[in-house]
Amino acid sequence: MATNLRLSDDLTEKLRAESERSGRSQQDLIRRALEAMFAADAAEERPWRVGGRAPRWAYQAPQRRLKLSGGVTTLDLLERDDRL
Repeated sequence: MATNLRLSDDLTEKLRAESERSGRSQQDLIRRALEAMFAADAAEERPWRVGGRAPRWAYQAPQRRLKLSGGVTTLDLLERDDRL
């Protein structure tokens, strides 16, 4: 799969320097970095997360739904006078 990737100037320079230092292509370095990220993700080692740890609880779907009063739709809730 081909893809486009926009990097900051700092990351671009670091990638270019590592490519020259290691003799590997930039494409290979990016591919290896993604493989390492997904391997760590599968092993629950996610150091790139803020704080480096998993959230205290997993996402849970809401237990109850809100009911709108008769004749009110979600579109009515979105209607505002200050909209452009």
